[in-house]
Amino acid sequence: MKYALYPGCALHGTSRDYGASMLASCRALDIELTEIPGWTCCGATSAHVTSGLLAAALPAVNLVRAERMGLDIILPCAACYNRLAVARERVRTDAKLRAAVEEAIGAPVTGVSRAIHPLNAFPLDQVRARVRRPFTGLRAVTYYGCLLTRPGEISVDENTVNPTVMDHLMRACGVEIADWPFKTECCGATHTMAKPATALRLLERLLTAAEAAGADCIITACPLCQSNLDIHQEKVEHSLGRLLGIPVMFFTELLALALGAPARSLELNRHIVRASGVASAC
Repeated sequence: MKYALYPGCALHGTSRDYGASMLASCRALDIELTEIPGWTCCGATSAHVTSGLLAAALPAVNLVRAERMGLDIILPCAACYNRLAVARERVRTDAKLRAAVEEAIGAPVTGVSRAIHPLNAFPLDQVRARVRRPFTGLRAVTYYGCLLTRPGEISVDENTVNPTVMDHLMRACGVEIADWPFKTECCGATHTMAKPATALRLLERLLTAAEAAGADCIITACPLCQSNLDIHQEKVEHSLGRLLGIPVMFFTELLALALGAPARSLELNRHIVRASGVASAC
């Protein structure tokens, strides 16, 4: 299987560990990735809160580049996936917007290339068949965050309230998935900077719920969710007056380890809350 890769700013920066484990998982599953030449910003939050045209045009530039490659696009970042998937749906269903976008970017937008999150790109049967080092005794909760199931038409799972696609992949790797009610709740996103007190309350709720579920780690597929829960966990611990020490892992890190990738190749040392205990469980 071949895909165009849209790494976004995170995989080349703050979430290089996500990128390393993503590539390792793809190699193990014979998935070929070609980075989109000259890819540009998806617009993220800034575009869609200021201009509907800009919010569609910025992602459309990258959709057109993937169309020229003749490939669907893999988008590991939840925000990038959301922006390109939403933009594709909008230009496909709104002729007036499509005309405005095409005029803005100077190219036709056919919507042929699909925006795909890795959760939907890793065949479950192949994962089961190729796991070399299954995890044993590792209990975790899966955390999808806000952007992978909203709006419903671009959700990575048909069940937008209780998604399970990540759960199935992790169970195929030997991970015990605990039930908890916060799979799709918000982590606070960029409010960690704009309204830190509000964000910390949300993070505390998530972390203490994961602790109550008996989770050895939290598994996510969003760079911002991972960053918030990892970097700000110390602040939550200070507020609680006790340690939590819950590693926050990208699902691709556990997948790559189970598929046989050496831990030293995955940049796990970039985690603030140490992930060595998780890695040693497989």
